[in-house]
Amino acid sequence: MNKRPTFKSQRSISNLLLLLFGGIGGVVAGICILEPALKESNIDFTMMILGSFVGLMGCLGLFQVIAHKSFEVNKNKILIKYIFGFTKIIDRANIKSWQEFQYKHGDKLVLKTNTGKIKIQAREYSNYELLRFELIYGKKLEESENRYEKNEDKNAENKDAAILFLIVAACFFVGSFFVYNKKDKKMSSLDLVTISGVVLKNDQKGQSSLQIKLKEYPEFKFNLSGVAYSSTSLTDYMNNTNIGDTISLDIELEEYEKKIGGKQALGFLDKVFDYSFISVYGLKDKDYIYLSLENYNTEKRSDNKTAFWSFIGLGCFFIGASLYGLMTGKYLVEIVE
Repeated sequence: MNKRPTFKSQRSISNLLLLLFGGIGGVVAGICILEPALKESNIDFTMMILGSFVGLMGCLGLFQVIAHKSFEVNKNKILIKYIFGFTKIIDRANIKSWQEFQYKHGDKLVLKTNTGKIKIQAREYSNYELLRFELIYGKKLEESENRYEKNEDKNAENKDAAILFLIVAACFFVGSFFVYNKKDKKMSSLDLVTISGVVLKNDQKGQSSLQIKLKEYPEFKFNLSGVAYSSTSLTDYMNNTNIGDTISLDIELEEYEKKIGGKQALGFLDKVFDYSFISVYGLKDKDYIYLSLENYNTEKRSDNKTAFWSFIGLGCFFIGASLYGLMTGKYLVEIVE
């Protein structure tokens, strides 16, 4: 009698690439957003929230890549292998029943054993139908009219969502602590250096930033964003300044020495992500001052207060959402699928 051959699951390449590149892209994008947003001199709490969320989603995607299970199935055993070499062996006789749940994004198979459950997401396997057949062959389908039993899997996913929400809440509380410690810190004139140049281009990016290019430093974009943008008399500047006019900019001494003066070595993030961007903290021409250090520090203090309470509020919201979901089971399962 021929021995039954071992069946092996096959990883869905499209799903793997989506999670892998999406995860890496999310982490990199989160760093790119957070790095300028967390500058000690110019904290931008809106971008902090966005960067934290994007980075967290990227980490979640990479976690799903790492947590993937591959299966080897033979007549008597099921081997579940994980990416770091850990293998779990299950006797087929220990599988009591199975259920399958349908979601908008794909099916999920749940095998019930003597000691727990094994969950298989259809989207992770290119040969899911064959894998499903091998795993449930000879096992009974568990069907119940009991509403609690039918929603048992959803409730388990709600617990996962609750954990995710608590992690997000913790991130916001950490952010509030960070902002609180910086709330009274002011930018000093000793931290700045003034440069002058002829305007090549004024490029306003919606209602969030202004990028200025100077003839003397054509490789750089002098950027006003966040607090600097909101404390600048932007309308006056745009009306009074034309291409070819000479203006003066206050920029950080550290950035000047790194990128223009060449007196300090560039860091990794400076080289990879934001070399061409230099933040501006003062803006004037021969007749007008459009952004002063005094106005910048005043606006920054107000912005830090808003950021602190926004982080506290969002943290409380996600804790409340987590507790509500655990008590009522009214999460959208798709959040963590």
